[in-house]
Formats: sequence, structure tokens, C-alpha cells
Amino acid sequence: MSHPNIKHLIILSCFLTVASNSVAREVVIPEGTVEITIEDGYAGDESITSVVIPNSVVAIGELSFSDCTNLTDIKLPDSLESIGGLAFTGCEKLKSITIPHTVREIGVGTFEGCVSLKSVTLPHALTAVRNNLFMGCTSLKSIVIPERVVRIGKSAFAECRNLKSIIIAPSVKKIESMAFIDCKNLIDIHIPNSVTTIGDWAFNGCDRLTTITLPDSITKIEPFTFFRCVKLKEVNIPKAVTQIGYDAFEDCGSLVAVHIGEGVTQIGKWAFKGCKSLKKVNIPQSVTHIKDNTFDGCTALSKVTLPDSLTAIGYEAFKSCQKLTTITIPRSVEFIDLYAFEGCIQLKEVKMLNPHIIEVKKDAFKGCPKLKARPWEGQREK
Repeated sequence: MSHPNIKHLIILSCFLTVASNSVAREVVIPEGTVEITIEDGYAGDESITSVVIPNSVVAIGELSFSDCTNLTDIKLPDSLESIGGLAFTGCEKLKSITIPHTVREIGVGTFEGCVSLKSVTLPHALTAVRNNLFMGCTSLKSIVIPERVVRIGKSAFAECRNLKSIIIAPSVKKIESMAFIDCKNLIDIHIPNSVTTIGDWAFNGCDRLTTITLPDSITKIEPFTFFRCVKLKEVNIPKAVTQIGYDAFEDCGSLVAVHIGEGVTQIGKWAFKGCKSLKKVNIPQSVTHIKDNTFDGCTALSKVTLPDSLTAIGYEAFKSCQKLTTITIPRSVEFIDLYAFEGCIQLKEVKMLNPHIIEVKKDAFKGCPKLKARPWEGQREK
């Protein structure tokens, strides 16, 4: 039979534990300590407000200070060489940190969710900005990527909504998927010529991004790379690029001009869909197929130059291009798909250089009330 006061003792014990955790305290790591690990018991301790680390420490292990939600001050020693993954994740009140230049390795998600972090100095010895490193650091305003870094990892700066400027070192070769997704205050960015790869979704949702310089070294623009960059005004696609991925620039509503390099052979579905400010586009001679919905909803598009290499125009490819008044279909085109020009309400003339085009799908020009003459007249729509 349990003692009648045991319940009260348990409640009192819990109260004392909570009370002790609420008292602000400074943690002083003992001299001679070489490595701090999660086993040291600091992770999740809400009472810790500052940490003093001696010069003997060379490593801070994974999760060591994770979720120390009241930690505001920590000075890292010059002896430090590595910081493990998620070491400071969830340290919501940490405002700034200087990482000594002796540090060569910073793990995945080390500062993820440090929502008060405004400034951080990365060490010169660093070679990679790991995945999720600063994800959700919503107060971070600027960052300089050091000279030896070759890779910016997946979601490294994802949801850093106040990040306004970033300087990328000319050593960087790869910007991975979602690296800057939803960096809603990022205005402009220069990508150095060392970069050969920009991952999918890399700048998706960067609402204030107005200009971006793409390097001559990249060969492909991945899907969704600039999806919904609603203030992006102009893009130059370098000559080395061979593919523009699906949805790459979809819903870039302020995009007025796009210059597509001569090396492009493929433009993906929905690549420029909803670019309602885009006025003209020149498709290079290397493109053979305009895919489904590529320019769907480009309501300001008034001039399109199609290449002699083109063989097919896809489903709803130019749907609702309401300012388009004339289009010349090259002799090489063999197929125009369903609703390709549906809703082009100002379209008056279609110059078809090959009147014996193999197949024009039914309703390819549906909803074009001003289009009177059909140059394929006498040929049955299929």
C-alpha cells in the first residue's frame, strides 16, 4: 500500500525541478576538457544563459547545447576545431556568435531554429556549409561565405526570412536544393563563375529578389529554381545552359525580359507559366519542342520568335497570351497540340510556313475570336 503523502512528495519534487531549471545560470566548462558531448547534460537545459569554454576544448559534439532556449552568450575558444550537427539547434535567444578560424567542420543543422541569431562569422578554414545549417534563422540579415567553401548544402539558409545580402566566395562550386528557399527579403545575389550546379527549389519563394546574375559555368536550371520569385524582373540564361527545368520561373509575375542562351535545347513544362509581365521571348534555334503550358498565362506576351528547329508545340503552350496578335509557325513544325493557343484573344494572324502541317489538334486555337483565316484551311483538324 502506498504512503498517503507519496503523491504530494512527487508533486513537490516536480515543482523543485521546474523551479531550479528556471534560475538563470552560467556554465563554466572545466579546464582540461577536450570535447563537450550530449552526455554532459547541457542539452535542453532552459536555465543556461551563458557558457564559458576553455582553450582546451577542440570539439563540441552533436546536440551538445540543443534547445538551450535561454542561451544568449557563448564564446568559442581558439582551440576549437569542430562543431557537431545540431549542436546549437533551438537556441532561440542566441543573437550572435563568432566561430574561430581554427574550426574546419560545422555539422548539419548546427544553428537550425536559432530565431534570434542576427550575425555570425564563419571561419576561413570551412570547406562546406552543411545542410540545414542556418535553416529557420529568421533574424539573420547577412552572411559572408568564406573563400575555401565549395558547397552550400540543402536548405542551408532556408526560411531565413530577413536575410538581405549574401556574399558567395569564388570557391563555391555547388548550391544545393532549397539552399535559399523562402528567403523573403533577399534582394539581389551574385553567383560566381565557379558555380556549376544550382539545385532545384534553390531560390523558390524569394519574394523580393529583383536581380540575379547566373554564371556562364552552369549547364542546367533545375525545376522550381526561381518559382514564385514575384519581383524578379530580368534573367539572362547563359550560353552553356542546355536545359531549363519544369516550373523553373513559374509565377515570376514581374519578369519582363528573359534572354535564352543559344545552347538551350529543352525548356520544361510550366517553365514560364504565369509570368504575366513577360513581353517578348526569342526561342533559340536549338529547341525542337515547346512543351505543355510553357508560356501559359503570360498575359503581356506580345512577341514570340519560334526557331526553324521547332517540330512540336505542346498542350496549352501559349494559352491565355492575351496580347499576342501574330505568330509565325516555322516550316519545321509537324504538330500543334490541344489548346496550344487557347484564349489568345488578340490573335489576328497565324503565318504558317508549312500549310501541310501533319497534325493540328482540335481546338488548338480555341477562344481566338479575332483569328479569321486559318492557313491550314482544307486540312482537317485532328
